[in-house]
Amino acid sequence: MIDRMAADSGRRKYLVHYLSGIVFKILDPIGRDHDNIPVYKVAWSAGEHNSGGGDGRKLIEDEFLSVKRVNYSDSESVFPFAKLYGEIIRKNMAGIVLPCHHKYLMPVNSYFIEQETEDLCLVMPFCELGSLRSAMSGSKFRHGLPETCISVALRCVLKALKFLNRFRHFHMNVNAGHIYLKSGPRIFLGFAATLYEHGVCNAESSSHSSLPVTQICDWAAAPEVYSVRNDDARYRHRYTDKSDVWLVGITALELAYGSIRVPNREALEKMIKEIIRTKTLPKKLFCGGIDDDREEAHEDKSDKGKRKVEEEGRGMRNNPHQQVDSEEIRASFSREFGAMVADCFTWDPWDRPTANSLLNHDFFDKNGLTRSALKSHFQDVLIQMEEDILKKMKNPSPSPLRVAAPDFSHNNNNNEDDENDNNNKRYTYYSLIKYFTH
Repeated sequence: MIDRMAADSGRRKYLVHYLSGIVFKILDPIGRDHDNIPVYKVAWSAGEHNSGGGDGRKLIEDEFLSVKRVNYSDSESVFPFAKLYGEIIRKNMAGIVLPCHHKYLMPVNSYFIEQETEDLCLVMPFCELGSLRSAMSGSKFRHGLPETCISVALRCVLKALKFLNRFRHFHMNVNAGHIYLKSGPRIFLGFAATLYEHGVCNAESSSHSSLPVTQICDWAAAPEVYSVRNDDARYRHRYTDKSDVWLVGITALELAYGSIRVPNREALEKMIKEIIRTKTLPKKLFCGGIDDDREEAHEDKSDKGKRKVEEEGRGMRNNPHQQVDSEEIRASFSREFGAMVADCFTWDPWDRPTANSLLNHDFFDKNGLTRSALKSHFQDVLIQMEEDILKKMKNPSPSPLRVAAPDFSHNNNNNEDDENDNNNKRYTYYSLIKYFTH
């Protein structure tokens, strides 16, 4: 089977949105969606008409966008093409019904068919830090975020879900990999066509003994839909806004521990039932269960094994860097946080809270912290994440965005298809490309 990534890299590096006159230069792949459709980081160039009738063009070097791109002419891509187009229509129809776009949902800047390649291109913001999942894995927060940051992130997610659910739109894919981070800071929840896994290769590098993290919404789905997960029609029929709330609880665990490593659904349900029973979170999650299981196993170890554990503990205390790591792994969680997660995991969906009611939970207003203080702390954590990630990059790009996004106001009115128009578009295509290549 031909490697799809190699095929993608062989395609042309420029995309043209004719009606807006904007050219996109493909820079780097940044991830893939659930249907293996690639997403790229792109630079863009917009024309500027001057009084002399000429057309000036400037490459915007300190702002980037993202493009999800699927080729219709490739027979293997026909189904992903149709699905992506359907998701775009679904998202845009939500925008027609709703009075405005919600600030915490990832916006669709534009979508168009690239005439030269017949690629369907979806343009959206470029999130410098990727997703919360990828940002955690590449920083010192790989074992979980502080509670204050989790509070800020989940509040944004719940507000976006409240917005969608109010109009009977269900998300169905809430997880840490679909919460994207943009400088500012800004948080976006991906939805429908804007979903993708940032740095998917890193995300897939889970232990072989645990379930794949990029499929977490399948194996960790709410109990009312898990049994019919392989029947799309029945799955959508049973899915409600309460099923989204269950996934908020799963997302909370992922943000609290950095990942959820369980070998099977039974282990996950055992862990969740213990959280429901105690309304608290264990200090650490293990692949086979929760902290108490591992402590019971330690009681059966030999004295030699115990001495080794004690020596390792002393080594942690003597090594400040290792000590920080240990504290992050075995973090203590507040009573309010545990109770909120337990509420998300209410087994009967009729008794499970809505996104709106969760926003009034004590967890989001505890300790008397103002929202501005919470956001300030979250920004500090993002800065630390960014510093950790940039250290690993050979050629880090500037992250502050200073240039306005391109204008796509003349969007997708492709009714002019006679031969002269096609010739003019072909001429325009090469005219636009030359500004990048010269």
